[in-house]
Amino acid sequence: MISFLQDTLLNFVELIYAPVIYPEILWILVPVILTVWVMELYFTKNPRKGIDHHVSLENSVFLIFVSFNLIKRTLRDYIPANLFITSLFIIVTLIITALDFTHRLPLKTKHGLSSKFIIGYLSYVAIVLVYSGMLVFAEIPQVISIAASAFMVFILFAAIGRIYKFLQLKSYEELEYFKKKK
Repeated sequence: MISFLQDTLLNFVELIYAPVIYPEILWILVPVILTVWVMELYFTKNPRKGIDHHVSLENSVFLIFVSFNLIKRTLRDYIPANLFITSLFIIVTLIITALDFTHRLPLKTKHGLSSKFIIGYLSYVAIVLVYSGMLVFAEIPQVISIAASAFMVFILFAAIGRIYKFLQLKSYEELEYFKKKK
């Protein structure tokens, strides 16, 4: 019994001091804590807002996790182009999150800006640019080419999303609605 209590106490201490013992944990722990704090602050401020407002903020908070990952990569492999992309991504993250948090945009605009599609697309492009090093030695024509390619990826992702929605199974309620219309 004493051994069990000692093990439990040691495990408790390790759980508490883990971020000090394993500083790598902070790269995921800080965004988790920040996200929980932002969501708690938001729900304290807006307890009765509709689910639509909450979903937009939850989608934009995802960008915080991506931001921390990009910061980690940029600090590890200091490349000015990556610093620029990471800084730009963080600024966009802060703007989108602030707009979602404060309800400064009409709901329809907010849903477009904070949709899973836009959040995923922005994250994908930033992650690929930072991790691939595409911009390391890029000159102006190459940067324009990369921007055009990023737009083409946007079109491709949008097309895939539309095809997916078209092929997606309908809910029972939707099927019943269409059956009644015939």
